Amino acid sequence: DLIQIGISVVWGGPGTGSQPPVLGPWILSDNFTGAGVLPVALDYFKAEQKQPYIIRLEWATIQEFNNSEFIVEQSVDQKQWKSIGSIQSGGNGTERRVYQMMDKNPASGNNYYRLKQIDLDGKTNYSEIVRVTNNVLKNISIFPNPVNSSTRIYSKEPFKAGQVLQITNATGTRIKTINAAAGNSIQLDLSGYSAGLYLVQLIENGKVIENLQVVKQ
Repeated sequence: DLIQIGISVVWGGPGTGSQPPVLGPWILSDNFTGAGVLPVALDYFKAEQKQPYIIRLEWATIQEFNNSEFIVEQSVDQKQWKSIGSIQSGGNGTERRVYQMMDKNPASGNNYYRLKQIDLDGKTNYSEIVRVTNNVLKNISIFPNPVNSSTRIYSKEPFKAGQVLQITNATGTRIKTINAAAGNSIQLDLSGYSAGLYLVQLIENGKVIENLQVVKQ
């Protein structure tokens, strides 16, 4: 109803003057002579790590006008930023739109992300900054862990021909050997085994190159 800076009223709503109320997303134009519609009204921007080695970026808009594209930027220190990809605008409209992008090469530790929105005339706007902490430091990882019945083993790089995954129980007895094929993940089914701690080893040419522990609940 009222926008006041110090003792000066710069916008008056009903009962305070002849100006109409502000409806929807607006910005004040130069010299406070009027208001203009924001090119993009952003509903949210978030980043989350649903599995090792991949961070999913998602954002939604509730209005887009004169919007060209979105660029997702990543940083480890909030000083140096780099683009990790772009998505074209869905066009003018007031319907809700959801966009997604994957960062398949996040840094170890803190990853900061921001959304850069570019108008058709070249003007830019930035979203708030979001953070995801990537604690996956090894070349292979198990998620979820602990596990009730089945889980997946993920590799930062695709598994190579000739690599095997060997699973042993707490007494050192080998219970399963899996031939690793092309791809970045392999399912591990522990539904038929008792609760406890299991060791997963990635073996290549007879040499153990990674050790991981998985807890069966």
